Amino acid sequence: MSRQRQGILALGSHHGDDQIGWSLLEQLPPESVPEGVELEWINSPGLELFNCLQTYSKLLLVDAAEMGEKPGAARFYPTPSILTEAPERELSSHSLSLKQALELLQALQIQPPQLALYLIQPQMMQPMQPLSATLQARFPALLVDFNQRLNHYFAVQ
Repeated sequence: MSRQRQGILALGSHHGDDQIGWSLLEQLPPESVPEGVELEWINSPGLELFNCLQTYSKLLLVDAAEMGEKPGAARFYPTPSILTEAPERELSSHSLSLKQALELLQALQIQPPQLALYLIQPQMMQPMQPLSATLQARFPALLVDFNQRLNHYFAVQ
């Protein structure tokens, strides 16, 4: 199966800083999204994440992740080497983690997409709460950084 779709996938939930990926995609100026790149939001992914990984040929995933950094710190991983280096618990707060979804693709002999990760260190993930004051204060800088990273990522073939 030939996949030509490119996308940015925001993972999240309504739990405090876990919605940072959604917020970045929502506030991204439409003119800054490269032509042909689709935007997609997933709430508490499980098999939906697995399906997205099969759909796209090139994907940038944005999410809150416990990385042991200062709250609001962002890390860009142009290749998902972090998946083999970090413990499972540090990569996802969701039911089916990215690492598990990629392992499932491999077990089923399905080619994963070219993948990059943009991860933000959360401060708190309390149910049904807004972004923390720390991430709200960092949001403008995160949006600029995310925009620059995604444009560079999708410009490179």
